[in-house]
Amino acid sequence: MYDITAAIRFAQAGGLYTYNAGFAGAIGGYAKGAILAGVATTAVWLNTTDDNLTDPEGSDSAGWVNLLEDPKRIFLRQKNNLSDLQNKGTARDNLQVYSKEQSDQRYVHQEGDTLSGGLTFENDSILAWIRNTDWAKIGFKNDSDADTDSYMWFETADNGNEYFKWRHRLAGGRVKDLMNLKWDTLNILVNAVINGCLGIGTTNALGGSSIVLGDNDTGFKQNGD
Repeated sequence: MYDITAAIRFAQAGGLYTYNAGFAGAIGGYAKGAILAGVATTAVWLNTTDDNLTDPEGSDSAGWVNLLEDPKRIFLRQKNNLSDLQNKGTARDNLQVYSKEQSDQRYVHQEGDTLSGGLTFENDSILAWIRNTDWAKIGFKNDSDADTDSYMWFETADNGNEYFKWRHRLAGGRVKDLMNLKWDTLNILVNAVINGCLGIGTTNALGGSSIVLGDNDTGFKQNGD
């Protein structure tokens, strides 16, 4: 009676017995679904057949599977380095880790790329070309929707001899300069049409197509006169 009680308490506490040939023979073999502990802690044996007399750790271990070896392959093997994933594409999406082909479709390459969609800056980010200590930058100043002094800015630096040039290149390769904007000079190299008033040295308040000259050293000059 004591042995029976002790066995029940052992089983209820989560204990497992190892294979016992004498016991197996006495009961006509282990029942299907029986679970035995391995001799070492690297095995827990599940019996998959009725009346199984074989030793799970013997030369004939038919019907036994080691649960710690994941017989149904529901766990990943560390040694396989994720190569045993059944659906690698879904796993990459869940982890936000993409294949090269997927990355090519999602991200801009640092060495250069062609966009298939628009590019939007939602903050004070700028476009910049920086060579040596010189640069050219494009940005947009906007503090809020209520900002009455919002503007897009263009900037060159840093020696004063950098400037803006507008030009056009023909299909044959010929380049034509249209306009140069330097620190103190604006050169328009093609015909110019001003659809409005023009003020020279002062603000033109006349409107229309008028020209207004400032008060100091302004006027019209021809050749060397």
